[in-house]
Amino acid sequence: PPMLSIPNQLEGAYIGQDVVLECHTEAYPTSINYWTTEAGDMIVS
Repeated sequence: PPMLSIPNQLEGAYIGQDVVLECHTEAYPTSINYWTTEAGDMIVS
């Protein structure tokens, strides 16, 4: 099964401030990882 490691599970930032989110995965086949907003929009960086 896939393995997920999320070092900091709670992050905070002011509106408009940059934030770095980390998620480490181990999976076969290789996983596709991305973040989404509450509205479901993909965050592209």
